[in-house]
Amino acid sequence: MVGAHRLHLRHDHGDIVVSAGLVRPRHHLAADLLAGRLGPQDFGDFPFVEHVRQAVAAQQIAVALPEVERPDVRRQRLVAAFPDHQISIESSTADGIEHVLRVHSDRDPGQFYLWNEYDGKVRHLLDPRPQVKAADMPRTQAVRFKARDGMELVGYLTLPKQKPAQKLPLIILPHGGPHGVRDSWGYDMEAAAFANAGYAVLKVNYRGSAGYGEKFRQLNVRNLGVGDAWDVLSGVEHLVKLGWVDPATLRTYCSDAAYTSSLVAGGAKL
Repeated sequence: MVGAHRLHLRHDHGDIVVSAGLVRPRHHLAADLLAGRLGPQDFGDFPFVEHVRQAVAAQQIAVALPEVERPDVRRQRLVAAFPDHQISIESSTADGIEHVLRVHSDRDPGQFYLWNEYDGKVRHLLDPRPQVKAADMPRTQAVRFKARDGMELVGYLTLPKQKPAQKLPLIILPHGGPHGVRDSWGYDMEAAAFANAGYAVLKVNYRGSAGYGEKFRQLNVRNLGVGDAWDVLSGVEHLVKLGWVDPATLRTYCSDAAYTSSLVAGGAKL
């Protein structure tokens, strides 16, 4: 049992440094609390205060811990710092304090940052593709429409910056798979290249795509080239009705398992 005097803890290169002269590895602190080896103490600057608080609550140890910002609040502040972007954690330190972030959008293939979750500081690490200028890239938007059997579907439409969305030539980019694969909002080098050349580009998450539940994923089992292909055409019909694309200019571009819906869509008459 540590003496009854106040203990002030600070984080220092992977250790918990105690002012009384004791040095404890960080993962031992919660264990000591749970085992009752630490009595009522006042803890100071401790980056894992949430974990300690949980340990304290489990044993009902009367430890006075400082109020800190909740993890969800810290993450909300991080998201607010990068509007119109998606943030993914690519790697983290063993103690969970620092994270390598990839911050990306429909116009930015991704920048890498180092985020200290405890103090909130964000430091830019790397721009892996400096030749891609976000200001020169087209935007991508989600579009919702109904298939011919009434099922609601989602697609992603990339439009050229230099042209209005009126009677544009259209290129379909069906994803591969066809099971368990999907398209998502974000930067797509091929879609950006076509859009910057003046084309509208449509990607459809047709039946069988991932991300919409197992029932949806199974809908094109023994139905390849039928339901999924008609879903792609339903997306095209939706854009034609809006007046955004010209059906006479329909083109397809694909790879691997997307060939079926691509061939059907490319040869269809709207």
